[in-house]
Amino acid sequence: AVVSTQSELLEGKSKQLESVQTTVKSAVQETVQAEIRSYSKAVSKDPPETALTEQGLKMAVQSAVSKEDRSKNVVVFGLMETDDEKLSDKVDELFEQIEVKPHFEAVRIGRKSADKTRPVKILLSNSNTVHQILSKSKNLKLSEHHKTVFISPDRSPEEQARHHLLVLEMKEKAKKDLKRRYYIRSGIICCEDKIS
Repeated sequence: AVVSTQSELLEGKSKQLESVQTTVKSAVQETVQAEIRSYSKAVSKDPPETALTEQGLKMAVQSAVSKEDRSKNVVVFGLMETDDEKLSDKVDELFEQIEVKPHFEAVRIGRKSADKTRPVKILLSNSNTVHQILSKSKNLKLSEHHKTVFISPDRSPEEQARHHLLVLEMKEKAKKDLKRRYYIRSGIICCEDKIS
C-alpha cells in the first residue's frame, strides 16, 4: 500500500514537472520568436522599437512560471480570523462543506487589521484540484456556517483589474434585465433565463 502511494505521488510530481516544462517551453518559444522579429527590425533601416534582450527573455519566463504557479492556488475571502486560529483546521472544515479533501498549505495574506478579515491563499498540488474546488464552491452559499465565504482563483493584479471591470459590467446588465441570471465564465459575461 505504501509503495503504491509513493509511486502515485511520484507520478503526480512527474506530471506537474511536465506541465511546468511545457508551459515554460511554449513561453520561451513565443518570446524568442517575438525577439527575433524585433531583432530583424533592429538591423533593418528603421529605428528599433525594441531590441533582443536577456531581460525580456527573463521576464517572459518569469511570467510563464508565475502563471503556472497561480493555476494551483485559490484565494478564500470571508473566512473569519481570530488571534489563536488554526488555519488548516478552518480550511479543512470549509472543504468538508463542499465535499473535497485535498492536500494543501494555507496562509493569510495582507496586513492584519482589526476591522478587516484577511483573505486566505491556499496552495494545492495541481490545477485539477483547483478546478474541482471552484466548481463546488457555489454550494457554500447553502451552508449555514460558510454563507459569506467566497472562493476565487488566484489572479495576478492585471487579471484582478480585468475581472473587476467584468463584474461591474455584469452587475449593470443584471440591474437592467431582472428576468435573466448573469454570470462570468472564462472571462465572458453569460446569461440565462431565471428559473421560476
